Amino acid sequence: MTQEDRRFMNRAFELGERGRLFSAPNPHVGCVIAARGEVWGEGWHHRSGERHAEVHALARVRADRKERLAEATAYVTLEPCAHVGKTPPCADALLAAGVGRVVAAVRDPAPWVSGAGFHRLAEGGVRTHWANPETAQLAQVFNRRFFSRERPWIVLKWAETLDGFLGPKNALAQHVITSPWAQRLTHRWRAEEQGILVGRRTWLTDQPGLDVRKAPGKSPVRIVLAPSYPRQAPPDIWWVTAPEFVKGPRDLAWLPEDGLHSMVRMLRTAAGVHSLLVEGGGATLQSFVDAGCWDECKWWVADAPLGTPGIPAPVWPDGPSAWREHGRGPAETWHRFIRPLPR
Repeated sequence: MTQEDRRFMNRAFELGERGRLFSAPNPHVGCVIAARGEVWGEGWHHRSGERHAEVHALARVRADRKERLAEATAYVTLEPCAHVGKTPPCADALLAAGVGRVVAAVRDPAPWVSGAGFHRLAEGGVRTHWANPETAQLAQVFNRRFFSRERPWIVLKWAETLDGFLGPKNALAQHVITSPWAQRLTHRWRAEEQGILVGRRTWLTDQPGLDVRKAPGKSPVRIVLAPSYPRQAPPDIWWVTAPEFVKGPRDLAWLPEDGLHSMVRMLRTAAGVHSLLVEGGGATLQSFVDAGCWDECKWWVADAPLGTPGIPAPVWPDGPSAWREHGRGPAETWHRFIRPLPR
C-alpha cells in the first residue's frame, strides 16, 4: 500500500465508525472512492438491511466523473460482498460502475463471501489488492463482533467503588456508583451490543431496564441467567434456566455443568445474538472471567469508597494487552481491556 492508499483507507475506517450503533448484525463498513489524490465519493453502511457502503459511495460520485471511474480506486474496510442478501452484491455494483481498482482491508470471514467478492471483481477486469497485514489486523479489531463467528463477542462490564466493591451486601435495591455522565456512556456501550445479560439476583434486586434510554441507538436483547429457577420476567426476555422450567419460546434449557461456552453458543443460535454485554452481578461476572468466556472488559472505578463491607468486584483477568484504554469522567475513571485477536 502506498501512503495515499493508507490515507484513503484510514478515511474509510472513519466513515465505517458512523454505522456502529445501527449496522448489527452486519459489520460496520466504510468506503472511499478516490482518484489522483482526490476523494470522488464516500459512504458507509448506515443500517442493517439497507444499502452497503460501496453503493452509498458510488451514489455520491459527481455525474461528470461517473464515466471516468476506471481511473478511480475504491477503498473498503471489508471485502465487497458477492451474494444476494437483503441487498444486491456490492462487487456487481462496483463492476457495473466501471471502477478500475479496489483495495480491501480484509477478507470477509463469511463462508458465502470469503474471497468470492475479489474473485468476481478480478474476473471482470478490476485490479484488486488486499491491504497490508497491519491494516488487516486493524480491520479485524474494528469489526471484532462480526469476526467472532463461533459464539458472540462477549463484553464484561461493571462499576466498582474506590475500595473495590460493586455495592453493599444484601442490598434491597440498586446502588448507584457512577455519575450521570458515566451512565450515558454506559448506555452507548449497551447500544453497541446485540444482547445484554444479568444474573437472576441482579434482575430481581436492581430491576434494571437494560435499555439505551440515555443514549442513541437500539436497545439490546435482554437475557437473564437463572439456573434452577422458573421464569420471573416479562415474556420478551430470554430466560436461561434448567430444562424442567422451560415452558415458553424464550425459555432456554441450560445446566451450569454444560459450561458457559455452550450457553453463549446457544444464545447465538436461538436469540441471534452476535455480541453480548454481561452486566452483573458479581458472581455472574466472575463466572465468565473464571471460564475464560470473554473478549473485552469495560469497567468504572469511582473516586469514592463504599466504606463498608460489600460485594467484591471481579478479579481482573490475566495479563497485559496492547488494546487497553483509559478515560476520565467527572467522578470516576473508566478502563477498557480487549484480548488480542489470534493471528
